[in-house]
This record gives sequence, structure tokens and C-alpha cells, in this order.
Amino acid sequence: MQSEVALPWEGGPGVYLAASVSAWTWGKAYPAAWRDDYNQVRPHTSLSGLTPNEYARLFQAG
Repeated sequence: MQSEVALPWEGGPGVYLAASVSAWTWGKAYPAAWRDDYNQVRPHTSLSGLTPNEYARLFQAG
């Protein structure tokens, strides 16, 4: 059994609104998640293999 996907203009305003809200939410959440991963998890070769947060802590500690 194959299910059909309603296009926004076929499903009425509720379907279009749900699709818009979903796209907006993803557009806000994904960059924040990427930034957190980039700054907290990924080591950077320019920082001697440290993450930016680890590198900053070295200078804050003294």
C-alpha cells in the first residue's frame, strides 16, 4: 500500500502551515547544533588539536 503525500496547496492551510513551521524550526535548530558541535566537540588543528572551548579555558586559567 502506497501512501500519498499531500502537497501544501492540496491539503489546505493547516498542511502548509505545518510544513512552514517545520522548515523554520529546522532552520533555527540545525545551525545552533552545528555551532555547538564545532565549538565544543571538534578539535581544531590550528589550536593544537584542542576544541575552541578547551583552548579558551587555557587562557582563562592563567
